[in-house]
Order: sequence, then structure tokens, then C-alpha cells
Amino acid sequence: MNPHERSPLESPERGEPNEVDRQLKNTAEQFVRGDIIKDKKVVHEGDVSTIYACFELPVSLPSISGVNLRLDYRQYHASGGQGKDQVRFEFTAANEKGNHVPFTEMHLRVVDSRTFDLEHRYVQPEYRNERAMGSRLLKVAERWLQDVADIKQDTVHVFARVGQKSVMNWLEKNGFSVAKKDEETFRNIKEHPEQYVEDAVWGSTNPGLSHYLFPQSKANRSSIDAIRLTFEKKFKPGGAV
Repeated sequence: MNPHERSPLESPERGEPNEVDRQLKNTAEQFVRGDIIKDKKVVHEGDVSTIYACFELPVSLPSISGVNLRLDYRQYHASGGQGKDQVRFEFTAANEKGNHVPFTEMHLRVVDSRTFDLEHRYVQPEYRNERAMGSRLLKVAERWLQDVADIKQDTVHVFARVGQKSVMNWLEKNGFSVAKKDEETFRNIKEHPEQYVEDAVWGSTNPGLSHYLFPQSKANRSSIDAIRLTFEKKFKPGGAV
């Protein structure tokens, strides 16, 4: 993403089209300094982690009114065992009780100060496809990652390991490249789709059924046997290619 491009969102109620950009840059600066949670409100505290509110702003999205962009930071406790924090980007809208709840989520796991995993992606079904809410929120997260790269003057990497063909295609459409070790498999999936099947199986970590990609010949399918490919996108200082 060119760092001089406008953010895909605006804050019309404030009358300042670049307010989202400013808040994203502010939190990127705080992250690089190591004080992103300083003076932030705690919105959830549990045995495993604490979630801090960084900011929440009204934004303008096509055909959807009353939407906020929320950025939270989830800090895992040392005793929690997971050990990696999250930067959480969410579009929210008011429910029947008037509380803003997420309908689109993109959560980045912090591997280190310049490496992230796009470990959680979710869009409620009615907001998928032509509304492209996932791609819109991904662009916001990428704006933040570009800010981190610019501030650090270092290349920032984001990875995604996925097991669904639709997500693989979505990542490629949004500028991600498949890892070199997975290039041949991804090419074969696209050129010979008849050799593969997407099946609903019980997840190994999440409750309920999840869809994963398998070789057509694979019997007794389980999530641990699914085909998973790694994708990567780089953000260089100044938006250089």
C-alpha cells in the first residue's frame, strides 16, 4: 500500500477524513515504543489475557450505517501459555440493546515487533462477497502495518496459514504471495481443482465443524490432515516494493 494513499475509511461525524489515519499512526507509534497499553481502558480481563481499548471511531462504509472501527490490544498473561499478544481490528455495529458488537474481525498475532500472523479472520455471512467487509478491514490493518514499517524504518512481515481455497484466493487477490515451499501445491490446487475437496470436519482447537481443503483421495478426514498453505505480505518503509 502506498503510504500517501488515503485510508479506505473516513470519520464523517468528526468532519475530519483523516482521523482514522491519525489514530492508526498514533497506535503504531505506541506499539513501536512498547507502550501501546499505557493509560488504556481495560475492556476485558480474564485468567489468560487482558484486552485494552486503543480507540473506537465512527466510519463511513457503503450501504451500512452506524459502523465503528475498533482497535483493541490483547495482552496474554505470562502464565497463559500462549505468549503472543494480538492487535485486533474490528468493524462494529449496534445490536438490539444498543451495544456495539463486531461483525467483521481481523486479529494480528504479534510474533515480534516486525512479524505478525493474521491468525483470526471472520465476517458475518451477510457482510461477505459484494460488500467486501473482510477486504476493507484488511486494508485498515495493512495501513497500520505500513505505519509500523515507516516508524521502525524496517520491513514488516505478515503471514497467514490457511486451509480453505476461498481464503487462499482471497489472500492472493489482496496482494499476498504463497510461500515458496507451497507454490507447487497452490498451483496444482488452481490448475487441477478436481483433485481436491473442501469438507466440513471437527476442528482441533475450535469447537464445531470447520471447512478445510483435502486431497480428493484422502479418507477419514480430520482437521490435522488438512492442506494448509502459508502466505506472506511485506511492508517496506515508504511503501517501497
